[in-house]
Amino acid sequence: MTPYGIRVTRDAPVRLTSPFNAALGDAGMALLPAPLRAFHADTSPRLWEGRAAVETGTAPLARLIGWALKLPRAGQDIPATVTIDDESPPGGPSVQRWGRTFAGRSFQSQLVSAGEGLLVERFGPFRFRLNLMAHSDRLEISVSGWDFCGVPLPKALMPRSDAEERIDAEGRFFADIRLTLPWIGLLVHYRVWLEPKQPYPG
Repeated sequence: MTPYGIRVTRDAPVRLTSPFNAALGDAGMALLPAPLRAFHADTSPRLWEGRAAVETGTAPLARLIGWALKLPRAGQDIPATVTIDDESPPGGPSVQRWGRTFAGRSFQSQLVSAGEGLLVERFGPFRFRLNLMAHSDRLEISVSGWDFCGVPLPKALMPRSDAEERIDAEGRFFADIRLTLPWIGLLVHYRVWLEPKQPYPG
């Protein structure tokens, strides 16, 4: 193409970065067990499947909130899937949309990197600030703040999350998530193991 003044260039492929990788950095990711690194890697498979055990709160308000957010219903050894899709804007923070389905009932959230050891998880107009702590055998996740449409809400009313990821006896990715509300008690508690089923696009 030289006689025509045309130059041909080849751009390197864009390397997607997961919000967890962005928050934990290489050192934090390297500290995690291999199944957790695979789940949160830049090229994590986009579809995971497994089985779950779910416990739900019995208080009427807890049931109403669970219904409104489409949280999973109570059950043992129920099918579970998690889908992970990248929504990162060009030049912006790392963003993923997570879809979670338990026995046919689905809910989703958006995860956004927010600095070292920090994520923001969005459920509609609500945003929750998450702190990450990597260990050699697990990843701990805790809620440190929340807001509604950008307006900070009182911490005294903030949902509490006792959440950790680890490997189970079969060497699989395993998550144990327990959500409670002040003065109401248990909202939902689910334990789920997952295995990769579909590669990440690209």
